Amino acid sequence: MASTVRKQGAPEQPGMGRFPGLETLVEGRNLAGRLQGSDVFRHYVTRRMRLVAPAVLFFLATSVACTAASIVFVAGARSSFLVLIALLLAPIVLVGSLFTELYVFFSWLEGRALARAYHRSAPPTGLIRAWLARKLKADLGAIPRIPWGFVAVFLVLPLVLLAVVSGKFAAGVIVLGVLLPIAYARLDRK
Repeated sequence: MASTVRKQGAPEQPGMGRFPGLETLVEGRNLAGRLQGSDVFRHYVTRRMRLVAPAVLFFLATSVACTAASIVFVAGARSSFLVLIALLLAPIVLVGSLFTELYVFFSWLEGRALARAYHRSAPPTGLIRAWLARKLKADLGAIPRIPWGFVAVFLVLPLVLLAVVSGKFAAGVIVLGVLLPIAYARLDRK
């Protein structure tokens, strides 16, 4: 039986190793708690609401588009049973994709908030990040922990289905999704 590594003083979560993704859901809840309870993080987000709100709206639109594309793709199979299953799973795809996008985005924002508050600015590593910082004055900062399982199931798969349904629309969503953190970092230079 595999042993579970846990933080010193942290209460043990029963059954955490048995359900993949449960750890990410717990961490998402903890992130929301830190947003409410941490003055540094909360003030960072509230002072930048003019940048955060459009990003959140983009994530909501992306989730709706991915959910709709999943239903339209399955509807093309002309099987009533598959369409019913797709309709029943639609809320899970919608909430799962929105959770994943918001989790990664707010984890990134938390890292930016802490780096600013404690003046922990390291030079950008990697060719692309260094180029973005030098040419566009867009320091992306540290990359947060990414829940790759959630990303694969709730973002990549629905985006592939969106590309099958409408390639141009999917390309636009992907380009905007890549440009969003760059634009945010460029505008957030205070």
